[in-house]
Amino acid sequence: MSRRQKPSGRTLGTPEIARELGIGDRRLQQLIAEQVLPPLQEGLHGLDDLRKLYRLYRHGTHEEWLIFLHDVLAEARQAERLIEAACEPASRPDQVRNASIALQRVMAALRCFVATKVPEGLRDLQLDHVRRLEDEALVALLAQLPRFTPDQIKACLDPRRPTVRGNS
Repeated sequence: MSRRQKPSGRTLGTPEIARELGIGDRRLQQLIAEQVLPPLQEGLHGLDDLRKLYRLYRHGTHEEWLIFLHDVLAEARQAERLIEAACEPASRPDQVRNASIALQRVMAALRCFVATKVPEGLRDLQLDHVRRLEDEALVALLAQLPRFTPDQIKACLDPRRPTVRGNS
């Protein structure tokens, strides 16, 4: 069962997240499968993110979607800067991890937009494009891992674990 941290530090399971959104477990799983909501991964999206995306999906006006897309594009520019810094030879494991998290958050938001607002005939094509872009960026980040020690790599891959600073 996927879990999500609540601001109090308490971990929420899928049934609790569904209840917080006012939907059933199966509906939550369906929205995740349709890519309207991101997969439940610890360290990537908080309950507030899920509430915002679900509210936007259900009741978002055209103007609210435009604001959302504008915000996502700003986050994408920031993620791009983080990825560039993480791919520098002197980058640290925490930079790689932070770039990966930023990238995955942006791509989840883009998938939500595409799954919700792009016409059905183009949706799969656009979702594939988003997936390819994410894969390319993640490969670039993964290519940095051989420079680090095993402990540094573990810290890179686990957002809950403190990062070991410095290069090998």
